[in-house]
Amino acid sequence: MNDTAKEERQSVWIREERDNQNLIFESMVDGAYMVSKDYKLEFMNRVLREKFGDRVGGICYETFHGRQVPCPLCKLSKVLDGKTVRWEWHSRSTDEIYDLVETPLTNADETTSKLTIFRDITERKRREAERVQEEQLRLQLLDELERSNNELKDFAYIVSHDLKAPLRAITSLAEWLAADYGEKLDEGGRE
Repeated sequence: MNDTAKEERQSVWIREERDNQNLIFESMVDGAYMVSKDYKLEFMNRVLREKFGDRVGGICYETFHGRQVPCPLCKLSKVLDGKTVRWEWHSRSTDEIYDLVETPLTNADETTSKLTIFRDITERKRREAERVQEEQLRLQLLDELERSNNELKDFAYIVSHDLKAPLRAITSLAEWLAADYGEKLDEGGRE
């Protein structure tokens, strides 16, 4: 096989691989995009194009944040240093919360881009917030119940004490009568 045929075969293989990768990205339920070191969007999959519009070639901080300068939260420099970064981001434009995984991607020309996978976790975060509110309400109700039970115990003690005081007086009076007039009382009177 001559060199031209090998190069052509290699070129076909590279196109097929690229097409397969594009099919994978396009079929994902998560958003995915690639950005260059100068913040240019090199790729956006179907999910992100539907949410933010087809902005390939645009600037990422303008597209996702409506900013004119890079975002203070931007992880591009860390990713270009070879680190994978995972974080959460709330999009004001879509009012959704995303779990982001940003990782370095070495291109065929040996440059590095940032590949970001967007997973919409809005519903999970809302359910977590509802659970936290429910737990706080449950704890508040338990505190109120404990306070009410303590107040009820205190009330029962006071009532019991207040009811025993007249009974003690009656018992003392009955004992005096028995001591002073016991011999004058018949069996029924002593009883």
